[in-house]
Amino acid sequence: MSTFLGLANVTTKEDNNVSFKSVNFSLHAERFSSLEDKGGKIPVFIVKNDETNKHEVHSSIPEGKKQGLDSSLYLDKEKTLQIPSNEQGYISSIYVSSKKDVKQGMPNLSVYSLKDNEKNYLGNGFSNSSKFENGVNLKQFTDQDGATSKLFNVRIKGSDIEKLDADSYGNVRVLINRTENGHRLLLTEKPSKETDAVLVLDKNETLSISKNNDGQIRLIVADKNPQNIGRDKSDLVIYENKFRAGDEKLSKEDKSEKFKEKNYVGAGYTNNPSLLKLKEDDLSKDGLKAAITKNETIRTFAIINAKPDLVEKKHGDLVKKMINENPSFSKGIETAVTTALKKNEAGLGQKEASATPEIKEPKMKQPKIK
Repeated sequence: MSTFLGLANVTTKEDNNVSFKSVNFSLHAERFSSLEDKGGKIPVFIVKNDETNKHEVHSSIPEGKKQGLDSSLYLDKEKTLQIPSNEQGYISSIYVSSKKDVKQGMPNLSVYSLKDNEKNYLGNGFSNSSKFENGVNLKQFTDQDGATSKLFNVRIKGSDIEKLDADSYGNVRVLINRTENGHRLLLTEKPSKETDAVLVLDKNETLSISKNNDGQIRLIVADKNPQNIGRDKSDLVIYENKFRAGDEKLSKEDKSEKFKEKNYVGAGYTNNPSLLKLKEDDLSKDGLKAAITKNETIRTFAIINAKPDLVEKKHGDLVKKMINENPSFSKGIETAVTTALKKNEAGLGQKEASATPEIKEPKMKQPKIK
């Protein structure tokens, strides 16, 4: 039996530098009316369909869609059914808004109020997957080796980490995504073209870190020493941010003592080639060959972006060989190498043509006719 009730439109808005969700959705009146209520309220669930990339409203969580669960909402059956249906039989434009936190005067991102077009109260609900920016600040600087390094200062609500299901290794994943205003922390999402980094956190280790007054855990995400990057493609290291207001006044010796030991809670990988820290060996023909051989998409892109003229025919031949041997070889690598090779060969052809002197026919003198 289908659990589908309607479609939902989920968008993110900014209010005083705080991100919160804006949701409106529709319900099939006849299907909704046939559902049993509990205390006059009927639960419905907003779930993202990965195949269509749209949000849907269901009467129960579809099998295999737990990871796509966005919100659990509780509608007053009687009040909801008083809203007129459209020609297709749907009650449209039910709005989900964030309740205000009375103490802070700010949106409470986990508790919702449901209303219709006329602002009539219909019920309440809460977010199952926190998709809001707790705090992400990216700093980039040139290190002692002359390479560009990055460092993310991250704040994550402990309650958000608690909600996530750990894998068999005890790890949970969160994303750092680019936005128009900087970066945002996302939970229970899949990497996209906006993803700058994927963080893999040891759930228990992360939750053991002391929280600030807002229940937030402070972390630092930094580059690993490139020499220590293993075949797992992990290039980031994550540890507790021990820095607190006033620490800038500490003496050099006290700072050294306080930050001497780092409480590591996980690792991760850069998903944006421009942020990948490369060592000198990478920026060579052999370094590019190694990245292709290891099937490292981001590293291959980063090397080619930095030095596109490194790509030669032998790299194109290597890609063809790898594709034949490995069905799961990255299409991204194939595209990057093929594109760069075509440009390089075209440029080489122009140089060769310009290097060849133009041979002109000698002019013949015409006899004058008297």
